[in-house]
Amino acid sequence: MIRNKKVNNELIRKRRKKRLIRNIFILTIFVISLSAILCFKLPYFNITQITVHGNKHSSIQDIVKESKLTMGGNTFYSNLVEAKKGIKNNPYVDEVNINRHLPSTLEITITERTPEFYVNDGNISYIIDNKGYILENQAQGEVKDLIPVNLGKIDETTLGTKIIKDNKKLAIMSNLGILQKTNKSSISITNIDITNILDVRVNCNDICIYLGDYEALQTKLNKAINILLMPEYKDAKGYIDLRFDKRVAVHIDK
Repeated sequence: MIRNKKVNNELIRKRRKKRLIRNIFILTIFVISLSAILCFKLPYFNITQITVHGNKHSSIQDIVKESKLTMGGNTFYSNLVEAKKGIKNNPYVDEVNINRHLPSTLEITITERTPEFYVNDGNISYIIDNKGYILENQAQGEVKDLIPVNLGKIDETTLGTKIIKDNKKLAIMSNLGILQKTNKSSISITNIDITNILDVRVNCNDICIYLGDYEALQTKLNKAINILLMPEYKDAKGYIDLRFDKRVAVHIDK
């Protein structure tokens, strides 16, 4: 009986000790958490600087405004997820990252879409990137240094959306844009017509080049450029027909 009582007392003592240790641990975590929360709310962590990188077409002021981040707000309590969503409403913004640099700086880094083409619709020109995203619109005739492209029926006119849903047409447009960028000659594409993907056409000034379907675009375009580089075709008007594999037709207006 005495031994059993001693054993029971020892078990009770151990349980009390474990309970005490657990309570002390919980209290310690609570105190640390509370201290951290209070510490994070100190003015030391208020935002004093917001930096923006990667912007070329969007102003720093617009990016900060769209983020809804404010000077004087708390670095830790600023909602960066919502800030990213706000910035991505900018049609020029493709990707965005926001980093905290303690104690008081937020760094916004964006990747922008690049304007490459424009599509005329009525009196409006829609400026688009190589994936077809609408970046802005201008009055027709005001767009400079971009390639006009005819895509047929337009599906969307809202900024930040794709102007058409036909990914095949967009892929052809993108490929032609890449070929234009990598072209080292003096011949440049001045107009693209992808109304019909089986009858793709481009203009190089006053020469219309019939490329036919979307297969082997680079090969066909290179053939046309090599022809146009010949002295007799300088400043010529007419067309080059590359729609047939084994026959190239060149017609020059007299």
